Amino acid sequence: MNETPNLYFSGEDFTTFLMFAKSMSNSKGSKTALLHVEDGKLVCKSTDSNRSNYIEYIVDLYNDDNIIDEPIAISINDLTALIKCANSNRFAIRKNMNQYEFNIIGGGWLPFKVVEVNLNSYNFAGEVSEIGSVSSVKFRNAISSVLSYTQDYSYARDKYIQFSKDQMTVTSRRSGVVSAGEFADVTLHRDDAAMLKTLLKSEFNLLIESVVSNGEQRVLFTGPKFKYAIMASEVDSVDIKYRTDLNNYVKINCEDLYKICVFSEEYSSSKHILDLSIKDGLFRVSVKNVLAAKHVSTLRTKRVGSIQDTAHNTEVSSSVLLKTLKMFKEKHTDEVNIYITDNCSLECGYIVIFDESTQAIIDVCTR
Repeated sequence: MNETPNLYFSGEDFTTFLMFAKSMSNSKGSKTALLHVEDGKLVCKSTDSNRSNYIEYIVDLYNDDNIIDEPIAISINDLTALIKCANSNRFAIRKNMNQYEFNIIGGGWLPFKVVEVNLNSYNFAGEVSEIGSVSSVKFRNAISSVLSYTQDYSYARDKYIQFSKDQMTVTSRRSGVVSAGEFADVTLHRDDAAMLKTLLKSEFNLLIESVVSNGEQRVLFTGPKFKYAIMASEVDSVDIKYRTDLNNYVKINCEDLYKICVFSEEYSSSKHILDLSIKDGLFRVSVKNVLAAKHVSTLRTKRVGSIQDTAHNTEVSSSVLLKTLKMFKEKHTDEVNIYITDNCSLECGYIVIFDESTQAIIDVCTR
């Protein structure tokens, strides 16, 4: 196998890179991967058509002699097809009589086309300044917990996840979710956050930097095996702070309230509004409907602190509450805490639903 110039490399690493580049290709227009050897590693790069997104991935290289030393640019679609019939979980490319070939099932060598590219477009450089360093696992888990929350939006800022040094925030119209944690000052579009999450498979320090080149600012995420760059996002800051003064609240089963919200959304006679209240220290939910009969459900309630009965019902959109509870269910939260008082029934007030690290501020208005 070493009689001709070749590359013999990790199929697992390369497949991870290729699937990421292909996903980026589907949304951003990238169609080509550039492969070359640096410091005994196979470095794989891909960028979109306007260089707003860039991925560089390090793949373990198993041979150290007769290495193909020139860069190879290959169609991502061709590579995707080739690896489906690779000869083993260690991939091989050779250069035979000026023709590049990929080792496939049965030991055969299948020729493929190379693409002419501007190598300078794959050189990612500029004025670099550090933003911060975060735990990859904590960052991934934080992103995962709110991705579904960002899928439905009214305002542009609802599509973004905003991090500061001590909290993460997302919004949905006048409502929002805030989670406490150790992060860095960076804002991510939900699509970029979803892409980044796929790279955070193990525990490591994720370095976040700002890179300014030709008047454009990008955010660069660097891990042990990758560099991922996106255009910096500008969005209105969110005035939501994680509260530490929530002492008097009720604790209820998340699944029970979730099912009532689902019913309110699907029931043909529903007004898609829930009345929430506390009576005799118990949490009560009413599904408002167009029929004469009034519904009331009293949920199993645990009281924390000094709980006062409410004199008024608080009206909440069942769709907004459902969206919030879905987020907690995806975090595998069995019980949620609800902070609700008579002040919540005032126009443009709020209730707070929370667990040990995440608080959802739900806008409520008198109807």
